[in-house]
Amino acid sequence: SPTLLSCISPASTIGLAPVSITLNGVDFMPNETLVYESIKLPQIKSMQPTIGTLYGRTTVVLNTTALHENQRLACHFGENAVSASYLSSNSASCTAPPVDATSVVN
Repeated sequence: SPTLLSCISPASTIGLAPVSITLNGVDFMPNETLVYESIKLPQIKSMQPTIGTLYGRTTVVLNTTALHENQRLACHFGENAVSASYLSSNSASCTAPPVDATSVVN
């Protein structure tokens, strides 16, 4: 596309970094507004409860690390994705969806 530019972010430290582009590998176009944020990926430490009914509607609370309030969060129950709610930097909750009685969820 003549209007899109795709880049792969390099490994970096956690934090904000300005983004600029070059057309010749030497002269970079300054940019005051585009900023890329490198974050630590969250990890799930535990969840409660660990069991629910086939009918769904069980609220599951996840104990995590490194959540960010302004991120779009989701929980995956097998192939089913549902939105999650930010509770704190270390917890989120989501509601388990109904499950087909013949399917297995790991």
